[in-house]
Amino acid sequence: LDPAEMERLRAIGFGGERERVIAYWRERFASGMRIAVPDPALNSFFDAHLWHVLITTDREPETGLYNQGVATVQYRVFANETVMIAREMDLRGEHREAERFLEPMLRYQGSEPLKGRFSTKEGVFHGAGPYTHGEYAMNHGFVLWGVAEHCLLSRDRSYFERVAPQLVKGCDFLIAERRSTCGPPGAPRSPVHGLAPASSLEDVVEYQYWLATNGYFHLGMKRTAEALAAFSHPEAERIAGEAELYRADIERAAREAATRAALVVLRDGNAIPYVPSRVNQWRHLTEGWIREALYCALHLATAEGVAPHDPLITWMLDDLEDNIFFSWQSGFNVSDYETTWFEKGGVTLQPCLLDMTPVYLARDEIPAALRAFWNTYALSIYPDVHCFAEWARRFGVAGGPVYKTSDEARFIIWLRQLLVSEEGQELWLARGAPRAWLEEGRTISVERAVTCFGRLDLEIVSEVGAGRIRADLRADFHTLPERIRLRLRHPRSLLPSRVLVSGRALAAEQVRGEDVTLPARDLAPGGGGRIEITAHYEP
Repeated sequence: LDPAEMERLRAIGFGGERERVIAYWRERFASGMRIAVPDPALNSFFDAHLWHVLITTDREPETGLYNQGVATVQYRVFANETVMIAREMDLRGEHREAERFLEPMLRYQGSEPLKGRFSTKEGVFHGAGPYTHGEYAMNHGFVLWGVAEHCLLSRDRSYFERVAPQLVKGCDFLIAERRSTCGPPGAPRSPVHGLAPASSLEDVVEYQYWLATNGYFHLGMKRTAEALAAFSHPEAERIAGEAELYRADIERAAREAATRAALVVLRDGNAIPYVPSRVNQWRHLTEGWIREALYCALHLATAEGVAPHDPLITWMLDDLEDNIFFSWQSGFNVSDYETTWFEKGGVTLQPCLLDMTPVYLARDEIPAALRAFWNTYALSIYPDVHCFAEWARRFGVAGGPVYKTSDEARFIIWLRQLLVSEEGQELWLARGAPRAWLEEGRTISVERAVTCFGRLDLEIVSEVGAGRIRADLRADFHTLPERIRLRLRHPRSLLPSRVLVSGRALAAEQVRGEDVTLPARDLAPGGGGRIEITAHYEP
């Protein structure tokens, strides 16, 4: 230290610094998205996660880049998991942090090749300079996805204009590499036609045609096309067309893989097709946990390659729930599943990296979504410090470093999706809120939530003792959703007898069971719109 720094050090007092630091964190917590639900432990976890992320970030002295190392000790930048954190920061409204976390991958584009039979590293998103960790080919798709989604959520035109050429270059890398698996016109179609070259899968550095890796490549291209279209970029239509061609090839490959694989038997004795994690895999429970459970083909639903209600996804969910999660080969080796299926099921060993909750939510299977959500929390949480383990070797025995910021980020995204979620051009509110959160006197609130349509605040207050539930929606949209749906999951499963919106009775066709379709026009962009909803219930 130089003399001035020494003098400053001597002047620092604990009491004053403590108050300054407390004031700093209170200000940070107050500036972004806030979620408050009738569960104090979840609220504490939500708050704690933000500072876990911020203290885990290293600033590289030579470049000034901020590197989010996905765990406070041991791990550096695993690009796919760093993107998970950046996405969650964007949803919180912490756009500056998201931009910082994505920047190393942008700065080092093309510096390192992907692990696989690719012909070039030009345009590749993978490296983070000296902070690079892991050999995941899927990194490229995740970075495309994360950067494009940052553009869509932040609506920062200057940022978009800076990164758009890099996004297009990243998509062109995939377009060119896919040609290597396409046969000549008129030739018999290969099972891997149109897929990216054989490459690695997460920690499995084994060159195969993994459906998850290809799925995230596709999602990166699709989200890039959406960002390009949002800013009227001339390449938007071309990239969108290429992304759809890729999606169709991935879906055909998944169906062909399921056709060639052996059937699997569920616990009720029924047999279903087995959907393997890669093309040219035929046998069930032979390839280990990461291949069969963690990065299985279910990621095609997250990657928007196969619709959540498709039979392929149904078969995968049934096989995971009945067989894989309980197996000794790729699960928790649960033998008493007939009596413990509920509390020991619905999760894999690193549950936050497999989107069971969002997939069930998209399928509108809310009890299954909530079971996966709560079992993930119970398996992962260190309740004394409100942080997550990376994974669990067995129930009650944690593994991996803490704070595991990427896994925490995925769980926070799930919590947000239970309360605020987008499905195409449709906005869902409280779709997966547990019924217990709407018992008498309880309140659910979301403040400053960032969506692809703009920001919103939502408060739901239960007065079921008086026969009503009230909701208050305030929005600052830049794009109006085609439809806004509010689901009110009454604690006794009652349906509303009438619903008032800002004092006006809704027509019967706008109330379907527990779902209320709100008049989106009342929240038109620039209007500072607000809707007050009161649902009345007969005893």
